[in-house]
Amino acid sequence: MRKQIFTKISILLMVSLIMGYATFAQAQTTKPSPIKLSLVTYTVVTDAHFQHWKPLFIDAVNAQSKGELVIEVRGGPEVMSIADMAKATASGVTDMAVASTANFADFVPGCDLIKLSEIAWQDEITRGVPAYMEELYAKVGLKFISRKMPINTNYFRICLKKKITTIEGFKGIKLGGPPPIHGAFAALGAAPVRAVIPEYYTALERGVVDGTIFGGGVYDENALFEVAPFVVNHPFFRPTAMLMMNLKRWEALPKHLQDLILRVRDDMQKKYEPVYLDWERAVIAKVTAKGSQYYTLPPDVASWYSRTIYDGAWTADAPKNPPDVVAKIKSLVTKR
Repeated sequence: MRKQIFTKISILLMVSLIMGYATFAQAQTTKPSPIKLSLVTYTVVTDAHFQHWKPLFIDAVNAQSKGELVIEVRGGPEVMSIADMAKATASGVTDMAVASTANFADFVPGCDLIKLSEIAWQDEITRGVPAYMEELYAKVGLKFISRKMPINTNYFRICLKKKITTIEGFKGIKLGGPPPIHGAFAALGAAPVRAVIPEYYTALERGVVDGTIFGGGVYDENALFEVAPFVVNHPFFRPTAMLMMNLKRWEALPKHLQDLILRVRDDMQKKYEPVYLDWERAVIAKVTAKGSQYYTLPPDVASWYSRTIYDGAWTADAPKNPPDVVAKIKSLVTKR
């Protein structure tokens, strides 16, 4: 009898051990749920710039985290107003954003001034521009990560209905674009007109404006070459798209995932420009074949044009921002 009882107890113990080990093994092999970060972008997700950048940053972070961290793209202007993206990120409505400083210049005073940079993005890092941006963004609850488009060439151009080659020719013309560019337009002697990209074609077609500012693919994607075939081929200002994150969300990430994001960012910055420049050359060739004319101004006019745009922007933007911030950024991004 005792032998039977002992046998039963032994069997029960063995079953318990086996079940316990199975449960333990299952717990060891079950992966924890990934940390998910939502992202919105100021362009539609099919935009060429976003498609150039996504594999270099978003896809790279997702791949290298091996399922531990996932950046999920919520969408572009169709899911959130571009004017709200920075504030929505700071408040935690979304975790990350790619947004243009032109749309949150009042929210992060001074942020839009780095469009006036005259130095290479590598030199910006050496001089401490990103570090200073981190300070400014942190004041409103944002983590500044980097420029979304780290290139060492200027980005914006003006397209015109009629070709202008003289200083006097710019006097009195109506130029459309967002308010942050109006100071530069006024300095040229033009009459600034508030306009957003979806309005450009109609405004040009109806004569509301004589020209507009554009960057990257806006000229081609909106068929502006049909109504403004002349492009002043003296680019100015650096791209204004910035990558940012909710500061508290950033601080809550494990250190190794923060390091991963920054490592991927650094790699993206090294790889982005050649991809962009190849694409830009192809776009210029495409619209030129459709009748657009990219032209340069006479040397004296070109010198005046570039100098006036930058001086006009500094003069107009300075009063809108704290004097110490203006002085600091100017010392960081202008040539010495």
